[in-house]
This record gives sequence, structure tokens and C-alpha cells, in this order.
Amino acid sequence: MNHSELRRSVGGLFCVGFPDADANQALLDELVDLTPGGVILFDRNISDVERTRAFVESLLRAIPGNSPIVAVDQEGGRVAHAPGLAKRIPSAMALGAIDDVALVERVADRIGRELCAIGANVDFAPVADLAVEPRNTVIGTRAFGGDPDRVGCFTASFIAGLRSGGIAAVTKHLPGHGGTVGDSHRELPCLEVDWETLEARELLPFRAAISAGSQGIMTAHIVVPALDASAPATLSSTTSRTLLRENLGFSGVCVTDCLEMAAIAETVGVTRGAILALVAGADLLLVSRHIHRAREARDAIVKAVEIGELPIERVIEASARVQRFRNGLPGLRQPLVEEEGEDLAAVVTRRSLTAPRDMAVLRAEMPVTILSFEKKTDRETPGQEGIERFSLNLALRRRRVRSEVMRVPLDPSDAMIAHLQELITLQSDRELILLIRRAHVYEAQRRAIEMLLAHRPSALVISLAEPFDLALVPQARRVLCTFGECEATVEALADALVGKLIPTGRLPVSLAPPGRIL
Repeated sequence: MNHSELRRSVGGLFCVGFPDADANQALLDELVDLTPGGVILFDRNISDVERTRAFVESLLRAIPGNSPIVAVDQEGGRVAHAPGLAKRIPSAMALGAIDDVALVERVADRIGRELCAIGANVDFAPVADLAVEPRNTVIGTRAFGGDPDRVGCFTASFIAGLRSGGIAAVTKHLPGHGGTVGDSHRELPCLEVDWETLEARELLPFRAAISAGSQGIMTAHIVVPALDASAPATLSSTTSRTLLRENLGFSGVCVTDCLEMAAIAETVGVTRGAILALVAGADLLLVSRHIHRAREARDAIVKAVEIGELPIERVIEASARVQRFRNGLPGLRQPLVEEEGEDLAAVVTRRSLTAPRDMAVLRAEMPVTILSFEKKTDRETPGQEGIERFSLNLALRRRRVRSEVMRVPLDPSDAMIAHLQELITLQSDRELILLIRRAHVYEAQRRAIEMLLAHRPSALVISLAEPFDLALVPQARRVLCTFGECEATVEALADALVGKLIPTGRLPVSLAPPGRIL
């Protein structure tokens, strides 16, 4: 293999993203130079279906070979980058609360067909991680739940649904990111479990994914001492070769998580990380934002081969896997025709509402005060309340409930907590609703909730993220869980509060102490 052939082969091992939303000449020139195996699209690249499809077609003309990869992170919930159902569908954890594998497959089929409509052929989904660590926020509601067997079933159903929708699945994040505390976007986390726990817990959903025919597996930027204490999974041959190939028996494409994430970029660096990942056994190298970094890494890999640091056989092996993966991808399909009938997003939101304790119906004729613990946003700017598009407060008002809302920081100050105490003392004649978000992460929020419940034990507590908060408030008598929030979820929640909807979901996570095998 001569220099130019090697350069082209190594370029084909990259899947790249970019900030542009149009196929300008500079972008096309970069793609021609890199010759990547494919591209990944995010919100910044996606507008309406027709424009996005035309954009994708322009990109593909600049990428050599058959069936270039066009990937999207389209999980549903808070990780959904393409227009359509998945922008509105609740999280994987909401699907887990319904416990209906057939519904999971239907949702994934719809997601697949929507991705086909914009010209995509790969979904970096499903998430096979487990929600077993309350302090973990990078996975959280992106996981179907905490039970390995159930998550394995949902993962397999999601893969089947994507396949029927015309999309290849890349399951993530091996060997399991849900049990870590840190976020690999910001740091290099560590999963401190022994091999027996890893095998009995984290790995079960990945085995189910492989049995279900997942065409790719994405590795996590986490250190797992039980596998390899010296390197994160993405850069570890113990993970990519011994675990994935030998133990799990996977023969498809091994994909890295984005090498520009801090866990790699701020440790070994993107370029060195690409070399080490390839040496370890990864096949497809993901660089999600800057093509020039992929080009620099491509050139460094070529040099590593030419000086003997990286065996040419490793490049040939990875290229063959990526090419087999590409060969198995469907061609560009016709745009999706909108179907009439039931709204899957509404079905999921309404069936996922969970009342682990007493029914949380509002008492008739009583006005309501909502205390919402949330991040500051533009809608909280004084005088800008009118720009709010949807909220529980507005949804209740439409149902003729006399409702008002007070927004509280996720981590309120002592002065704010004292103010809240004064407020509820003065409003003893009103229903109190507490919208809580990750109180298990924010200590001051937890203290505020404890104070509020001590004064108003009848307050209605609504957990809008992972339901681990419930373990912190055993004194709460009336509780609802939504596992995320979107407009459809808010509407379903309002219906439940006025007695028009009976919550039928089940808790998809264990409230047992972290580290316990479920």
C-alpha cells in the first residue's frame, strides 16, 4: 500500500461532524481531502427534512465509495438531534417505565423511518447503559432502567425497530457508563466494580444487543480497573479485543465515542487518542465537531504506520470492518410520508407516568402554587414570562386550575430557602406542588425539599428526571415521576393532576444503595 492509498484508507476510518449547516465549498474540500467513512449530523446541521436531505446528498457526493455512513445521535428524550417524533418522544427511561417491548420497537421503527427521511442510515443508539448510580447525570434518563435483564430486552427491541425502519444500530457505551459518577464529556470517569459485578450487571444488555444483531458497538471513555486500570475503555485492547471480540463474540464495527470529549482530548489528546484507539482495536473513529482535527489525526496515523508504531495489518483489519458495515447500510430512501393515526409521543408520555405512592390528584377548587427547581433560562428574565411555550403552570391554567409558579435555582441559597419557608407559611390555603430535578445531585435542593415537606407533608412532589430523588424524601406522601419533560409529558402530567389520567407506569430503577447488583 503506497502513501496515498494508506492516507485514503486511514481517512475512511473516521466519522466526522462539523459546525456548518450548508455544503459550502470549504466543507466539501475538507471532505474530499479527508475521504472519511461517513459523517455525523447534529441539531446545528439539521433543519427541515427537504433542506437536510439536500445537504446530505451534497455531502455524499464528496465522499468516495458506496454507502457512506450518515449517522445521528437519535435516542429520544434529551438526546435527539433530528426533527420529528424523537424530538418529542420521552426518554428511554420513560419507555422502561411502561415495560412494553413491543412499544419500544414501534418507537424505534418510527425513529428509523424519520432518520431515513433526512438521508441518514445509522443511529448511534440504543443506550445499553444501566441507571444504577444516582449521581450519574451523563446517562440518567437515557437508560431504559436499572435492571440488566429488562434493559437487555428493551435494547434488543430498539435495535429490531431501527432495523425495520431502515437504520443500522450502534449500541453504546461499552462496557457501561451508567455506574460512574463523572461525565466523560468533562472528565475521565472511573467505574469501580469487580469483574463479577460487571459481568452480571453492565455486560448483560450488550450481550442482548449483539444477539439482536447490533451492527456496531460504541466504547465509553471510562476507566474500568476490573478490565484495564491503565487506560480508558476506548484506548484499551482489553476492552476492544479481549472483552468485545473474544468474550462477547462481536464481529461488527467497534466505534469510539467522540474523541473530542474531555476524557480523551484533555488527557492524551485527540490525535494521540485516535492512534491509541486504533492500536487497541477500534475500527471507526468519531470526531464530532472539527474536521481539521480528524485530518491531523489521519496524518498522524499514517506516520505511525510508516515508522512502524502501528502495524499496517491493523489499518487493513479496521478498514475491512468499516467497509463491511458500510456495505450493509441501506441506500438513500424516499422521504417519509406522514402517517395519520395515534400520536406515539402522546401514547408514551401518558403510559409512562408513575405514581409510586398515593395518587397525586389535586384537591378540588384549591388554588395551586408550583415551586419549580430549575436552571435559569431566558424565559426567567424579568418581563419575559410571555415567551414561555409550555409549562405545567400553563397546562393547569388551561384546565381551569388557579395556578401560579415560582422558579427556584437547582441549588438554592440559604436566603432563598428561608424565603420559601415564609412563602408556604403564608399560603397554607393553597395546594403546593414541588417540581424537583436531581435533588440527589444538589444538596441545597434536597434541604429545601425536606424543609418544605416538614411544613407541608401533603405537598405533591413531582420528579422530572431520574426518580432517585424518591429515596431522599420518604416522607413525601404524594409523588409522581415523569423521567424527563417535554410538551407531551407536561400535558399528560396536567391531566393526571386533575383526575383525567390514571398513572400506570412502574419504577424502572432500584432505589437501593449504589453498587448493589439488581
